[in-house]
Amino acid sequence: MVVADVGSHGRLRRLTQAAIHADSAIVHAEEVAIKSTQVLDDLGLIVERLEPSVDRLDDLIDECRREIAGIGNARRDIHSIVEQIGRIFDLIEWALTPAYVARDQITRVGYVVADVRRTLIARVGPPQQPLPQPIDLAEVRRLAG
Repeated sequence: MVVADVGSHGRLRRLTQAAIHADSAIVHAEEVAIKSTQVLDDLGLIVERLEPSVDRLDDLIDECRREIAGIGNARRDIHSIVEQIGRIFDLIEWALTPAYVARDQITRVGYVVADVRRTLIARVGPPQQPLPQPIDLAEVRRLAG
């Protein structure tokens, strides 16, 4: 809106209006500056409170890294232990192989002896007289007196 006032009175009114608008703008700018200062102060407090949290977070991250490295080391150690246990079992198996072979041979010998016995019994026949009963050692001492 254009004011068509002419003369000093019109000029004075425009200057007054401009001064009022400038004053209003200055007050508004001061309010914005005050609120901005308050926001900056609040942000400063927030940052101050967050700094120890960031330090604790850094410490926590470092501790997590150490724990993860420890888990990796433990995993490698377990793998090494499992390999050692496997070698121990292989050694035990190697050491027991002669015993397994001997057991198998003894079993075969037992079968052969049983076959020979059956063959002899079949050729000779069953025993005619019963075998004498074994005498107990205590009975021998009693008889010897």
